[in-house]
Amino acid sequence: MGEVTRQATDGFEDSGDNEEVDKQIIESGDGCNASEPRPPGLAQCGYADGGKNRMKTLIVDDSRFIRDFLKQQLQRVGHVCAEAEDGFAALSMLRSGECFDLMLLDVNMPVMNGLECVRQLREENIDAQMKVMMVTTEADHRFIELALKYGADEFLMKPFTAQSLREKLLLLGIAVAA
Repeated sequence: MGEVTRQATDGFEDSGDNEEVDKQIIESGDGCNASEPRPPGLAQCGYADGGKNRMKTLIVDDSRFIRDFLKQQLQRVGHVCAEAEDGFAALSMLRSGECFDLMLLDVNMPVMNGLECVRQLREENIDAQMKVMMVTTEADHRFIELALKYGADEFLMKPFTAQSLREKLLLLGIAVAA
């Protein structure tokens, strides 16, 4: 990935990958290009979940620790998860035809940040029914307005807990197991 570089066009700088900071952020808390409508909570693209029609989620974050934590929490509530290290890799997966119900998208990443990723995703109408939740420490009003303008559906603020993740999933209309 180091050979591919993109300039941020939104005015927000990438803070780079800092696993230790990400770990502290987590620990400081409590813990398809679909052309036809699909039933809520079900991806129509085939995937290897044994035919159980579980939610399919793409986790996009440059921090391995954050991806692992989110994956663990989502798998506990029945999601099938895929991962990407940056927005460019996520868009490549989506453009190749992979289909997801939900994308958890970090903001500050190398190669392509989350704002640019969601902007391109929505402009190209890639998997238009997929919900996009930004995972961020950015609380600036300008940032939130810009992300909503680009097509984000919800925000999960760092630090976050497993419970706050479940609450945000419910706000998006995504049922979670108790």
